[in-house]
Amino acid sequence: MNTSRHTTIIVELSQASEKLDVIYSNILNKIHRFPSSLRSLDDGDYIVPRMVAIGPYHHGLQDLEDMEEIKKAATYHFCRDSGQPPEAVYEKVLAVAEDARSCYTDGGSVGALADFATMMFRDGCFLLQIMLWLLQDDGSAGRGAPSFTCRFNSMAALRDLFLLENQIPWVVMETLMACRPDVFRVVLREFIVYMGKFFQLHTDTDIGAKTLDLELDGGYKQPHLLALLHFHQSGGLSTSKELQLRGLETLPPVVTSAMDLAEIGVKLTPSRSVEFKDMALTKGPLFPVLSMPPLFLSELTACWLVNMAAFEATTAFPLGATTGEYTVSSYLTLLSMLMDRVEDVHELRAKRLIQSDFTNDRTLAFFKGGLTSYAYVNDRYIGILRQLADHKHKRWAWIAIHKFVYRYHKTIVTVLSIISVLIGIFHALLSINKP
Repeated sequence: MNTSRHTTIIVELSQASEKLDVIYSNILNKIHRFPSSLRSLDDGDYIVPRMVAIGPYHHGLQDLEDMEEIKKAATYHFCRDSGQPPEAVYEKVLAVAEDARSCYTDGGSVGALADFATMMFRDGCFLLQIMLWLLQDDGSAGRGAPSFTCRFNSMAALRDLFLLENQIPWVVMETLMACRPDVFRVVLREFIVYMGKFFQLHTDTDIGAKTLDLELDGGYKQPHLLALLHFHQSGGLSTSKELQLRGLETLPPVVTSAMDLAEIGVKLTPSRSVEFKDMALTKGPLFPVLSMPPLFLSELTACWLVNMAAFEATTAFPLGATTGEYTVSSYLTLLSMLMDRVEDVHELRAKRLIQSDFTNDRTLAFFKGGLTSYAYVNDRYIGILRQLADHKHKRWAWIAIHKFVYRYHKTIVTVLSIISVLIGIFHALLSINKP
């Protein structure tokens, strides 16, 4: 090989390495497309907005054009309430528009930079203003909101705000919140905590607030609004240093359903925490207890869960292992493992681990429809599987006794009742025959 050819190859390899370094060093700041591995789940429910497009990926959809006028009106109210003229606020967004456009993996170049900045300006103002209005009346167009807000369905709007492909970069949000920092720091915190309540039927207002405050102080830099909700629901950054991808190692053979766990004596119980990271298998007197955060499954939360799992999938190797980004996928995978039959869903409902607007059949279909087939899982999930396998190996004698009693307890009770009656009759006969 001649010297010039050798030099060319070295330069090409070096450039490729530098290019990948740039890509991966910034992967968590990107706004990604919905991953292809999960697109088989979508039947129009999880990817495309139904009411409002945020950012460039779905900008200009004809069905969503009506909301553009509401965005303009919301922008007017945002600027008026901030005490700054719209052109001054726009100039601030324009100053960060180039950085914002670089956050989109594709589709970010919508016309000229000024046109892109205008979209960011309106979408960002709309997002912040709509949070303010929604909080004023506990989740619907608030008492302080103008009358035109009745034109949109608040639940449909909330669904769209947390779609992976419907996000704007945080640099835009920070720029706009700086217009009223004291107001929107509180609004953002309360809004995310309130959104977290949709995953539970009963939650304390302050649950997760401390963790979220730490995040807002700079413990973790979210790329967009969906990432902030993900951070809040996951319970903050994981201390896990180990990433597990299904297939990279042989997982221990374990029981695979709620009914099977009941047979071997493992008690299922909802944890007191609502953060998805708080799932654990703990020792009991004879048998272990598997605790998991309870989940309320609805059209809204199902959509958000899929998009949070998609967000995790887009931040895979190499950074995911050190950022704790697989909490939601691990939680959903463990729940999916517990469901093989409709009877398992019924058992999980009885244990209050799942409550749902869905039927048992639809709940089972959601979890078994491919959601966790390609999911990354963390070492917390792997640890639970290993503990279950260890329990089956070490406590096999107690398990055999418990399984027999569990399967035939009705028959055992019936036989014991018959024996008790016969003993009573026998004693009665003996007392009659006594002189």
